[in-house]
Amino acid sequence: MKPTRDLLRRLWRPTRTTSVVVGLAVMFAMVAGVASLAVAATPSGGETATVIFKGVSNTETTTTTLINRGLGAALSLRVRPGSPPLTVNADAGTATNLSADKLDGKDSTEFVSAIDGKAPDADKLDGKDSTAFLGATAKAADSDKLDGRDSTDFLGANDKAADSDKLDGKDSTDFAPAGTAAAYTARNDAGKSMNPESGNVVIVSKDVPAGSYAINAKVSLNNIDDDDWANASCQLRAGGNVVDRGSLLTMGINGGQEADAVASTEEYPLQAVVAGFGGGAITINCNTFSNSDRVDATNAVITAIKVGSVE
Repeated sequence: MKPTRDLLRRLWRPTRTTSVVVGLAVMFAMVAGVASLAVAATPSGGETATVIFKGVSNTETTTTTLINRGLGAALSLRVRPGSPPLTVNADAGTATNLSADKLDGKDSTEFVSAIDGKAPDADKLDGKDSTAFLGATAKAADSDKLDGRDSTDFLGANDKAADSDKLDGKDSTDFAPAGTAAAYTARNDAGKSMNPESGNVVIVSKDVPAGSYAINAKVSLNNIDDDDWANASCQLRAGGNVVDRGSLLTMGINGGQEADAVASTEEYPLQAVVAGFGGGAITINCNTFSNSDRVDATNAVITAIKVGSVE
């Protein structure tokens, strides 16, 4: 058995040595084969080519240059659809002389060229600068007026023109329907008492609108003093102006009879036609002067008929 073991031991040694040599040869061939695919040809400038290993990170402290002495591109990068052919670090600078033909698939002719950082005429509208337009809070010159007039010069929605409900300053009540006369009347049956110191006394008054009038009036004068005679007179006035003046009345003591006789009474008629009266009070005014201590004006009445015209 010992001779046999010695024989086998001698045979094993060369076999193990041969396996190691063969294994190293295979490994060298694989590395050399891989490396040969990425070995750059020695540049004409004398730089030494280096090996770039695939599938691993390659680190270098100088720039790596790939020169193709033949035709075609120096580098061809092919990837699966959807994968980027090339990536760079986030803080990388600009690639010198690298020209991209399109941006998002669009040619440069599809974009507006910039001048001073902005598209031509981008600060204008139809060639007009912003100063040619009104701002958000601005308004056109005189835009708050119409023909130079402010809103206060015009009527509001609920307003009406001044005096629009009148004709020549007269209200509708100042007019009578066409062909119809309007009559205004006033009475004072109780009357008023007068004496020489009373002066001119208004016995009865009636306010009427503007227009033309035919006026009839009357008043009764009574001498109350039973032993003295009395002189009295009355006037018809329109707006303070006398339009009829009656005659002076002299009232005695019952025809000169005894002192205790009943005093006399006289009726005093007045009338006038007034054209274009501006409106106001029509009155009967009376006064007395004489020895009589009292004269009463009673049963006074005014009737003013408004007419369309006066001839």
